[in-house]
Amino acid sequence: MTSSQHERLRTTGVKKSIIAGFLGKGTGFLINLMLVPLSLNYLGKSEYGIWVTIASMLLWLNFFDLGFSLGLQNKLTIALAHGKTQEAKKLVSSVFFIFMIISVVLLILGGVFVFTVPWTRVFSAPNELAGPLLVTVIIVIVFFVLQFPLSIVDSIYAAFQQKYKQIFWKMSSSIVLLLAVFIVTRFRGGLVNLAAATTGSYLVIRIVNSVYVYFYWKKDLLPQRRFFDKNLVKKMTGLSLSFMGLQIAAIISYQADSFIILKTLGPETVTQYSVAQRLFTTLLAFHALLGNPFWPAITDAYARGDMGWIRKAVNRLIKMTVILMAPVLVILLLFGAPLMKFWLGDASYYSSGLFALLGVISFSMAFQAIYSYLLNGCSKPFVLMKFTLFTTPLYLVCALVGIRFWGVNGFIAAKILVNTGIILIVQIIYANRKIFGNG
Repeated sequence: MTSSQHERLRTTGVKKSIIAGFLGKGTGFLINLMLVPLSLNYLGKSEYGIWVTIASMLLWLNFFDLGFSLGLQNKLTIALAHGKTQEAKKLVSSVFFIFMIISVVLLILGGVFVFTVPWTRVFSAPNELAGPLLVTVIIVIVFFVLQFPLSIVDSIYAAFQQKYKQIFWKMSSSIVLLLAVFIVTRFRGGLVNLAAATTGSYLVIRIVNSVYVYFYWKKDLLPQRRFFDKNLVKKMTGLSLSFMGLQIAAIISYQADSFIILKTLGPETVTQYSVAQRLFTTLLAFHALLGNPFWPAITDAYARGDMGWIRKAVNRLIKMTVILMAPVLVILLLFGAPLMKFWLGDASYYSSGLFALLGVISFSMAFQAIYSYLLNGCSKPFVLMKFTLFTTPLYLVCALVGIRFWGVNGFIAAKILVNTGIILIVQIIYANRKIFGNG
């Protein structure tokens, strides 16, 4: 294929992913709007806060992929760009079997520790929830172990510039999840029922998705033991560990929010924060629909030396970010109270100070994401990883001080200080100097 044909294919893949993303995320948004009051009414404020914390901690387990998912996405994209089909087979099979080994280790470790941890103390829960919490944690661990090796199909979609297919599968997961939660909330069971419905829905769709990829769409990529290549794994390790460092930093900086608030201010405050945050994280999820398809496309363009396309892509993302987010943030700030009243039947979930701070941090995170797509797409995650060795401890100190003296608002202000005042500025400077050569 010629350079112009590759560029056209790359751009088409991005457009399809964005269109599919808005359709899928629109569906997901509507489903989330229904899931929150459904789950909140089922569990109550206190148990819902505990459930939100458990759900966020489930994302912590992604740390155990050691960065190989994102490493596979980049390496597989580069292999396909250079027509190395044999290497592509080896990459998929090697990462799949690494994940199989990790799953077995996690199952053994989980079996050893799950019965020894005082879960009521971990989640600041009353003693009567000891049994349900234990069962809930077991369900979450088993789900993660079973779906973990299957998760690499997301990297395969991205490498083929077809993330829109991945988006449709996620939309299917959301629909099945809503049906499952609606059914289980008709019965008693609390946390256990909600955990089983949530994890079970995702697992079923993940299995069907993997069957589609390996037995219909890309049969030649079906993981096979003979394609496992330990030398290829060694070559991936440096890039993957850099991505792992970023994942750990992201978990501490973004996914640990609920746990920190739970341990300092209690489960009901987690509910107050998470309900408001859900509106802003949904907006960021829509923004990710714009940016995520650009990551593998940037990797492909960088492998071919097409820096002009990358520069245009970044400028396009910046413009789309402002057009998408600015009007919605203004609406959330001005009409937050009636929106909460309409959504949950209770305007007390609205706080002008909380909404204003969440708006600022959301806008900052959107721009930070753009430059993360750029640096990661150009296989330079080590730059961000080195920097997070400094910023992550700083964030924790600022967050703990902020939450101690100013509650949730102080906690968010600390995130703004680190995200906007330090990380975003350094990302922009590095990208302009080292990638675009402007400095």
